[in-house]
This record gives sequence, structure tokens and C-alpha cells, in this order.
Amino acid sequence: MDPEALAAIAENASGIETLSNERIGAEMTKFLSAPDPAPAVAAMRASGALGWVFPGADDRALTPLVHLEQSVGVKPDPLRRLAALGGQNVEDLLRLSKKSARKLDALRHGIESMDGGAALGYRHGSDLAISIVLLRAALLEMPLDTHCIPDIQRGVEAVFPIKPADLMPVYEGAELGQKLKRLEALWLESDFSLGREELLLL
Repeated sequence: MDPEALAAIAENASGIETLSNERIGAEMTKFLSAPDPAPAVAAMRASGALGWVFPGADDRALTPLVHLEQSVGVKPDPLRRLAALGGQNVEDLLRLSKKSARKLDALRHGIESMDGGAALGYRHGSDLAISIVLLRAALLEMPLDTHCIPDIQRGVEAVFPIKPADLMPVYEGAELGQKLKRLEALWLESDFSLGREELLLL
């Protein structure tokens, strides 16, 4: 966020509703893309502006997240950092695009899921999976598991060995989808060790 915009918000936090959501969203996206926005966010918290922009937001995880990002060499991602801040109705308040809103939702669900690095890589791809493990570590104030990055890549490269045709005509329609989902879950639980023939027997 440029100094003038930050000063305006800090000086008139209670009147922040006079700024358009589009303006606030654009400025927040810009400054959350900076190498280290944590000091600016801390200043917003101290001034009371953070609570007006993001009701319920908490910036405690932001500094650890920036440190973890730098330790693994990933580029700043404003949505990753937005997920670290939390808050209520962020998508509407910042007028996020549908694509950005879906990504933010995936980050939130990934943080809460029980998926390990390999499963995250398989489900979400490399970039999103790395963001999720970084957020988990930052929010839990724990060191990053050094094995997670190779595990994510292993998951990205994994290919589910069962195709719909393998289960037809015994299963069709909704039952086919449910069976595929169940077998995929078992395959993930096995850390990709179950092969096609083994899965077809389950």
C-alpha cells in the first residue's frame, strides 16, 4: 500500500467505509505482494485500520509466513498472505475475482484438511500445495517439515491408476462416482502404494 493510502486509512480508520471496496482491494493486493508487508500490516493493526478492513483478522502468522517463504525461495503471493490474516467476508470486502476467491477458499480448506504433502500435491498442484504447508507451519508456529516439498512433488507426479471404464458396467452414474472417490481415498491413504489390480479387488 502506498504511504498516502496507508496514512489516510490510519488517520480515519472509523471512516474507512468511505473508501470503495475496489480501492481497498487493489491497495491490499499491491502491498501484500511486497517482499515483507508484515511491518505495514502491524502498523494497520496498531492504528485500528486492520480491524476495519478485515473484521476478525489476525496478523500474528504473517511474519513467520514471510520468513518461511524466504527460506524455501517462493515468490510472494498476496492470496497466501491474505489466508494467513483470516478475517470475515474477505472475498466480498475486497471484491476478489471468482478465480481469486476459489483459490483463497482452497487455501483455507487445505489448511484445515488432514492431507499430507503428497496428497496436497496430487489434489492441488505444486504451487497451491506449497502455499498450504507454509500456511500450516506459520499458523501453528512450527518449523516447516523438510520432507514436505519432495512429498508434494511426488504427489504432483502421481497418477490415479483407476479409470471409470475399469468399474463399468458394474457401477454407473452416482454409484460410479462414489466408488471412484472411495478408491481414490484408499489409494491416497496408502501413499500411492496400491496398484490398479489391488484397488479393483477392494
